[in-house]
Amino acid sequence: MNIFYEGKFVKGEFETKDGRFSAVRVLGEEDPKDKDYAVPGYLDIHTHGRSGEDFSFVDDQKLEKLTKAYACCGVTSVLATTMTNEPKAVEISIEAAGRAASREPKAGEARVLGVHMEGPFLGKDKKGAHDENFLWEFDKIWLDKIIEKSNNSIRIISVDPNLKDSSDFIREYTKRGIVISIAHTSADYETALRAADAGADHVTHLFNAMNPLNHRAPGVIGAAFDRQLFSEIICDGIHVKPTLIRMWFKLMADRMIIISDSMQAAGLKDGKYSLGGLDVFVKDGKAVQENGTIAGSVTDVGTEVRNVINYGVSREEAVLAATFNAARSIGASDKVGRIAKGCAADYLITDEGLNIKNVIINGRTI
Repeated sequence: MNIFYEGKFVKGEFETKDGRFSAVRVLGEEDPKDKDYAVPGYLDIHTHGRSGEDFSFVDDQKLEKLTKAYACCGVTSVLATTMTNEPKAVEISIEAAGRAASREPKAGEARVLGVHMEGPFLGKDKKGAHDENFLWEFDKIWLDKIIEKSNNSIRIISVDPNLKDSSDFIREYTKRGIVISIAHTSADYETALRAADAGADHVTHLFNAMNPLNHRAPGVIGAAFDRQLFSEIICDGIHVKPTLIRMWFKLMADRMIIISDSMQAAGLKDGKYSLGGLDVFVKDGKAVQENGTIAGSVTDVGTEVRNVINYGVSREEAVLAATFNAARSIGASDKVGRIAKGCAADYLITDEGLNIKNVIINGRTI
């Protein structure tokens, strides 16, 4: 079998025990005659839902439905990503995600690594599909309550650095081990640099919901390059043109993270759906609000990996952006995202084109 090991494809084999990789052996160079490939299970660290469910409105039962749906498309680890919404709904959903994150996945489920809070600390001028009625300035008392209710499972908080006292907020919560991601903002280059220097090391869906790159006003995009920030990009061919995806891989391949930003319509047919409580209309694979604003995607990370390869990015860089890079960005690369001794035995069996044949989570084929 060919396996993806330490950033490249090689001929190899591995053993698993008690849901972990217990041994990995390299036997030689990649063998193109062998049509079975083992790659680490994909991570999706920014996704709002699929198969009719939304992480902003989940209980334990709905969360289980979601984790099974992700597993079926090769996503073996996920951050439950909440939208800006009525505070009580957010609290209930994050509590449920926290319970799932505190246990090993059940048979057939993707692993919940924690929560990505996309909102409510975002800017109204670049709100995208967020409900501006629930966009707030920083509220540490409320947030600390949410963190406690989540069993300390909040891994990313997306914030607008234009908000008052953002640098103090970023410094405090990065010291507490939470990744702060720059998001939904009209912040200029200097403001984005201050956020990065305060501790933000991540950008939420780069190019989307921010000012475009300008030769005299480089904005968040320029700051992401200068500070080498982890950069999420939605690679569905709708949110970002392939030429920019190729460019960012050439500039910052080791900081690239493929995300879906999918919503409840992912995996379903065209029609009317909801994202964070707001109406979304899906036609021909594109999800928009009534005013035409793009509202998440209907794709999945496995499809995006193949897209990126078709755009001209190497297989190795594409796989890393969906596995190790994503895990490293949230401090989880010692647990998931690699075929390596001690890591969770979450992996995919694919063909040479990375079309999925089997999904294995905790050493069990689903």
